[in-house]
Amino acid sequence: DHYKILRDYFPDRKKDIYLLRSFNKNKPSRQDSIPDPIGLDFETYLHCRDTIEEEVKRITPHIIKLIDDYYAADKSA
Repeated sequence: DHYKILRDYFPDRKKDIYLLRSFNKNKPSRQDSIPDPIGLDFETYLHCRDTIEEEVKRITPHIIKLIDDYYAADKSA
């Protein structure tokens, strides 16, 4: 799966690689994977799209905070 491939390819960055649903959760889990809809019906694609959209909305504030914190730390150094 893509998650494993990325972690194997970038072993020094494993802690920085997340499944979308796992980002900013206390207990990430392999259950957080969003099923690949390839070859399935249209409704499955729509559900996948909706899930991704919900997760992007959920994590966006956290990513913005990480960026803000990074630049704030950079300016104080």
